[in-house]
Amino acid sequence: MSLMSERKKIDQIDESIAKLINERFKVVQNIKDIKKTTLTPIEHKDREEAIITRNLAFIDQAYQEYFLKIYQAIIEASKDFQKQ
Repeated sequence: MSLMSERKKIDQIDESIAKLINERFKVVQNIKDIKKTTLTPIEHKDREEAIITRNLAFIDQAYQEYFLKIYQAIIEASKDFQKQ
């Protein structure tokens, strides 16, 4: 294990994350359109909490605090996008 090999792993993971975030925002666009036509509110706190709780189960205890920060930012960005 070397610094360069570990950085290469990070680069590959970051590419996967970027692609998944892009895919997620395409779905958020669809949700935005549906909410607009059905006059559904953008914010749904129970749904947000359920998403975080469900996905927190995949995160090692040592990293959960950091996951929460990242995922809360993703959810806030998604809501901001829907408000446009």
